Amino acid sequence: MKPITPSEAALLLYPPKSDKERAPAFKSALQLCTQPSDALRIRCLIKGRYLSDTRASKLALELYDSAGVVAGLRPRQVRDGGWRGTLRMVPELPTGRRRKHLRMVTRTFQDYRRFFTWLDKSAPKARRYRFTHISFKFYQTLGKRTPSASAWDWNIAYNLNGSLLHHEAGVRETLYHELFHLNDAAHGRWSGHKLQGIYDSVLKRCKKHMRKGNRQGAKYQRCLRPYAPYKTTVLSDNVFYAFHRESDVGEYAAELAVRYYLENRAVMLKLSARARKKALGYSAPGSFKCGPKENTTAWKLMADEFFGGADKTAPCP
Repeated sequence: MKPITPSEAALLLYPPKSDKERAPAFKSALQLCTQPSDALRIRCLIKGRYLSDTRASKLALELYDSAGVVAGLRPRQVRDGGWRGTLRMVPELPTGRRRKHLRMVTRTFQDYRRFFTWLDKSAPKARRYRFTHISFKFYQTLGKRTPSASAWDWNIAYNLNGSLLHHEAGVRETLYHELFHLNDAAHGRWSGHKLQGIYDSVLKRCKKHMRKGNRQGAKYQRCLRPYAPYKTTVLSDNVFYAFHRESDVGEYAAELAVRYYLENRAVMLKLSARARKKALGYSAPGSFKCGPKENTTAWKLMADEFFGGADKTAPCP
C-alpha cells in the first residue's frame, strides 16, 4: 500500500485551473512546506489549503491522520454522463456551509476502521480490502445531483450536490460502494471473472418482465428484488442501480459489497430488526445469503476474496 506523497497531495489540494497554467499553485505550496517528513509536509499543505476555515482544517487533518486520506479537489471538467446527460463539474472545497460533508466523510472512514478492526478478529485469513490512503476529490455538478461519487486509481470524487449524500448513512454506503470499485480493479476486475455468470442468470430470469424490451418497469423491478443486494434505484427507469441498463456486473458487485458491510455492521452494532430492515429499503429482504442460491454463492465468493472469509451474520436455517 503506497501512501500519498507530498507532491501528490499538493496537486490534489491545488489542482491546475487549466493545462496552460504557467505557475501552478501546487508548486508554490510545496515550496512553503519544508518539514522533515512526508507526513508533516502533507499536514502543512492541508493547513494551507483550509486556512480560511479552522473547523474544516481540523477535520481534514483528522481524516489524513486517521486514514491517510487527503481531502482535495477535482479539477474543472465537462463530460458525457450517459443517461445522466452532460456533466459540468467544478471544484469546491468542503468549507463553510459545505463543511458538514467533510465531517461526514471523516466519520465514515473512522467507522470503516472500527468495522474492520472488529471483523478482522474473526477472519480465517488476512483481509484484502483497502480503505486507506485515498486521494479524495471534492467537487459539485452544476444543475445536476448525480453522480454522487465515482472512483478510479485510488481516487474518489465526491459530489457536494450528490443526491445520496445528505446524511451519514448515505455517505458511508456510497463511499463503501466506491471503495469496492477500487479494490475490484486491484484484484484484476474480479467481479467480471467470478460474478458474471450469476449476474447474467438474474438478467435472463427477469428478461420477460422488461418494459418494451428495456431494463426497466415495475414488473421487472419486482422480479429483480430477491437478487438486489442494495436499495439504490434509478428513479427515471424504476430499476435497481445494480441492474440498470447502463450498469454491469461491477455495479452489482459493488452493491453486494455494501450489503455485506451493512449486514455485518448491524451485527457489530447489535441493531434491531427494524433498523436493519430500514437500512435495506426495498432491496432483497432478510439475510441476503439466505435468499436464492445465486445470492448464497455470490456472498461467499465476496467474503472469501476480499474479507478474509469473515462473516458474522447468522447461519441460514
